[in-house]
Amino acid sequence: MTDRTPLSTLFLLLLMFLFLPACGTMQKKPSLQEGRMSPAEMRGMALMSRLGAGNESMNTFKGLGRVTIEESHRKLSLRIAFAGVYPDRLRFSVMDVSGRVIETFACDGRSIYLMSHQGDHAFIHKKKDPKTLEKILSVPMLPEELIGLLTGRPWFGNYERAAVTELPNGNMRIDLVKKKSVWSALMLSSGENLQSITRYDKKSRALYQVILSRYKPYEGFYIPSLIDIRKNRATGIRLEIVKYWPNSGLAPGIFTLSEEKEAPLP
Repeated sequence: MTDRTPLSTLFLLLLMFLFLPACGTMQKKPSLQEGRMSPAEMRGMALMSRLGAGNESMNTFKGLGRVTIEESHRKLSLRIAFAGVYPDRLRFSVMDVSGRVIETFACDGRSIYLMSHQGDHAFIHKKKDPKTLEKILSVPMLPEELIGLLTGRPWFGNYERAAVTELPNGNMRIDLVKKKSVWSALMLSSGENLQSITRYDKKSRALYQVILSRYKPYEGFYIPSLIDIRKNRATGIRLEIVKYWPNSGLAPGIFTLSEEKEAPLP
């Protein structure tokens, strides 16, 4: 490539933003009483138990799509193939316009791998943990969060409370509380569809935003087909799912990459 960002860097940006969720103004944190839940918290926990419940029978998936990367007013569109096993195995292959694979990212549940098929960077094999992923992806996220989005079974980790706030437009906000701090905020439509997720740090600063603006049915499963991920106004990614196959047969070895051999498409 000449006179443009290397594809390997763009792929890292892709991964960086694919692991992100809805920046908004922090509302007042819900009050907590030791050992007791308010009615709003009881309703929030009930809503959380229903999110993604219809997709619980999906264990594997694969698909094709397109990602548009936006950075400093520059845009690049790339084709992608992806596959995964709920909750912690994932693979992305990024292709150029001819369909040739140029980068592959994989996680086998224990380790993460990143391979450049054009030699743009050294082969990466690291233990999976937030610190390792933050060095590669620039955000302290886990593959489980993206897998949750791609399966319509959002993954929020451990939280203690989920308090609902009714909004004037009929939508709802759910604040997920851990250690008396709001660390994730969900926006649901009046029909209880998940619209966005905002993740906060320990100081209640928004880390990233994901907006789920379109859903489609695939073989009886309701999946987000358009995912907008924003780090800020100038930087973000749009992931559009073009084809999707739930409960697909997948070769078990595709989530472990080796420096010695090429990594085929999922």
